[in-house]
Amino acid sequence: MNEKINENKKHLEKLNVEITENKVAMLLELKKNDDLNTKIENCQIVRENLLYEQQKLTVRLSEAEKQKKRI
Repeated sequence: MNEKINENKKHLEKLNVEITENKVAMLLELKKNDDLNTKIENCQIVRENLLYEQQKLTVRLSEAEKQKKRI
């Protein structure tokens, strides 16, 4: 009887180790996902800034062309 209990204890310990390893792996994946989401957000901010700068340059170019026609 004690032998069976000891076997079950060892099996439970093994399962606990596997669960802990899986938790660690899952947390690492979540961290990677968070890092990727941060990079994506940063890229979106840069893209928005570039679009804004492009619009400003387009307006300046349009104004320069208007002035050129006046001259």
